[in-house]
Amino acid sequence: MTLNKPPTANRFVANSKAGQRRHGAMLVLCAFLLPVLLALASLAINVAFMELCRTELRTATDSATRASGRTLALTGDENAARAAARDAGSRNTIGGQPLSLDDGDFEFGRGLRPSITSRYAFTAGGAFPNAVRITAHGPNIPQLMPGFLGNTVYEPVQIATSTQTELDVVLVLDRSGSMAYASNEPAVYPPFPAAAPVGWDYCQAAPTPSR
Repeated sequence: MTLNKPPTANRFVANSKAGQRRHGAMLVLCAFLLPVLLALASLAINVAFMELCRTELRTATDSATRASGRTLALTGDENAARAAARDAGSRNTIGGQPLSLDDGDFEFGRGLRPSITSRYAFTAGGAFPNAVRITAHGPNIPQLMPGFLGNTVYEPVQIATSTQTELDVVLVLDRSGSMAYASNEPAVYPPFPAAAPVGWDYCQAAPTPSR
């Protein structure tokens, strides 16, 4: 007489063998995805570092251009304006290196705008310059993860312009007799201002309150 194994025992054996065949599957998947993870991490690190260097260059360029424009407005000397820009630029670093400016990075000219709501437009050259434009080239900055994007260094460039603004300020003094009256009374003579003391006359100190 032959005894058959219970069906549940067969299923248990089959499942046990299937589970043994799946050992190490995640290891293969991790090994396959690891290069992709490293590539994405390299891209994120390089892009973040490039943006940091670009921001530092913008700050250094703005500082140098502002110093140059102010010196030009005060002295009218282009050589002094260049020296001031170099001094201000050297006080700021890009990727750990100070900003260096050559004579070819400077342009002197006129900054004008057609209306009060318009932006200033820079035109290089001309007599009596009132503006300076600096094209700053950042140093060759090694990438933190070199070779990933095909380049090993990053060379940022930034342009900034400083323009001297000319405004007319007018101070108007009204010393007419009507100003001796208070703001809530008619400025008509007669009579004298209501606050005027006895014996007061025009050309003397205005009584309080007065316009």
